[in-house]
Amino acid sequence: LAGAGQHAEALAANEEAVLLRRQLVQDRARIHEADLAISLNDFSNRLSDAGRHAEALVAIEESVSLYRQVVQDRPKDFDADLARSLSNLSIRLRNAGQHTEALVAIEEAVMLRQQLVLHRPNVFEADLAATLDNFSVCLSDAGRHAEALSATEEAVSLYQQLVKNRPKVFEGDLAIALSNFSNCLSEAGRNAEALTAIEETVSLFRQLTQDRPKVFESNLAATLANLSACLSAVGRHAEALATVEEAIVLQRRLVHDRPNVFEAELAVSLMNYSSDLSDASRHPEALAANEEALVLRRQLVEDQPNVFEADLATTLDSFSVRLSDAGRDDEALSAIEEAISLFRQLTQERPKIFKADLARSLFKLSFHLPAADRHAEALSAIREAVSLYQKLELDRPNSFEVLLQIAKMRLSQLRSNYRP
Repeated sequence: LAGAGQHAEALAANEEAVLLRRQLVQDRARIHEADLAISLNDFSNRLSDAGRHAEALVAIEESVSLYRQVVQDRPKDFDADLARSLSNLSIRLRNAGQHTEALVAIEEAVMLRQQLVLHRPNVFEADLAATLDNFSVCLSDAGRHAEALSATEEAVSLYQQLVKNRPKVFEGDLAIALSNFSNCLSEAGRNAEALTAIEETVSLFRQLTQDRPKVFESNLAATLANLSACLSAVGRHAEALATVEEAIVLQRRLVHDRPNVFEAELAVSLMNYSSDLSDASRHPEALAANEEALVLRRQLVEDQPNVFEADLATTLDSFSVRLSDAGRDDEALSAIEEAISLFRQLTQERPKIFKADLARSLFKLSFHLPAADRHAEALSAIREAVSLYQKLELDRPNSFEVLLQIAKMRLSQLRSNYRP
């Protein structure tokens, strides 16, 4: 049912299976625990499809707990099932903003599946590829970008081999892995290669969507949004704008049917759209798109703050630029101050990931504050930005040198202009 896009029906059927197997476990636990674990794993997937992420996490945690019990007695029979549930647990933890725990779970899943592949490669290579792709995402979340790129490159290589023998089965998985590969290449500044990878992804999803629109339309929409960002990165702004417009049309339709699931992806596309409109000097439309994304992300943060606070901060940062373009300086200042407040919290929790975002927002703040006659605060903001960029450059040599020099120039300018 889920494979046919009938998500509500699949959820109801799975929920019934869980209830039945709970009753069976009460009478004969040793016989039926593994079956209940399977049903809970599937139930978690269906809950996630419905946007019920907290319940999905509870279900998969119970599944993993049950599998750990049965694996102690029969490891050869249930190692593969434990690995699958651990991989899904990692996804649910990441969706809940628990990034450290997600990485621990997926590392265990990778180790289990690597052992399984050694003995039965034809059976478990596809599972290993999927786990490596998830591993790559978790590594990126932890700021371990080189390892993330290596993991997703291995996943793509495995899927390419699998597609040769069974294209109809694995083309969708290959497309997803290529999309993640493109993201990792972009993070590494390899924009031309990132564009090539995402173009192949879009081509695959267009074919798949023709055959099974209910299953793959959402993947196509998300991938088009990524393609738009890659096109912008290589200066092909008109194509980027047309591409993200197509993504938004698809995502609005998806949000209409399943808002809890697709509002976050629509917000991503609206942010890309705002940037592309700004590049085209269509500033009022860029502001409107950014504002719509901001409304969506405020709603998302109310339900899942740990997951969407970073997106909200980024949206506020961009919103300040759009407001400034419109001459709405007081509102722009408020937006960037709110963004900085969020980035400070995020940087305390995950400095490797958010230190650069905080530095960027502080740099922008140094331009907004003088207009409000807050010169001393502007000087303080740019000093902090310079300090952060110096630390970032020490951690990642040559990655932040240009931004550091620009921030130093701004500091010198403010020192010249402001004499307390």
